[in-house]
Amino acid sequence: MFLFSCIFSFSTELQKLFLPFYKETVKGDMLMVGNSVLNAGVNPNQPYIGSHGHNALIDLNYTNVVPATGVFNSSSANVANPNVNASCLKVKGAYLYWAAAYTRERELNQNPKFERSKFKNIKFKTPNASSYTDLVGDLVYDGYDVLSSRPNQNDSQRAYVYKKDVTSILTAEAATRGGRFDGTYTVANLMAPKGNESTGVGYAAGWTLVIVYEDLSKPSRYITLFDGFFLQ
Repeated sequence: MFLFSCIFSFSTELQKLFLPFYKETVKGDMLMVGNSVLNAGVNPNQPYIGSHGHNALIDLNYTNVVPATGVFNSSSANVANPNVNASCLKVKGAYLYWAAAYTRERELNQNPKFERSKFKNIKFKTPNASSYTDLVGDLVYDGYDVLSSRPNQNDSQRAYVYKKDVTSILTAEAATRGGRFDGTYTVANLMAPKGNESTGVGYAAGWTLVIVYEDLSKPSRYITLFDGFFLQ
């Protein structure tokens, strides 16, 4: 899943226990891809190759590689065909995660608006789709707790994590392509902070797609997936 970290020490322990939500023996494997929706480059749609050691005290822009009406950020990741010689692969489970680290100052001042009520909402596009699908995520963590404190609480760092079971979407994608699910996946309108981060706590925002797949040419594996939130 998407992870974020920073170099600061924390005075409190925040957690939502990591619990299993998927357990299955599969002749196959799993893979993960993902991307950020923030970029510090001069051109926000080009790879960032700067020398900043972390994401604080710099200007961050939205990436928007697949723009569309009503889309204010988007980023993509490529899923490679895990076995080009397999006659038929099968998606057993697919889960999309998205998360951000932000400050209340962004809620108050950002344009376009950074809205907590929309943390759970994103757009998702599979390789063969002509348009985005709107998704409403399931809560992993959104406690509004302070992760890294500053004297002005509006500048303190907070975070959220949501996920969505997208197995049926990838299964439908594969059904039109002879079992194939490889290609470019895109996530858009991920509610994320942007602009100048002047406090030192850092902004972050991105997504991860986890796919468990069947490939009868592979050995059996017992795959267990967990999710939760922990910071100490």
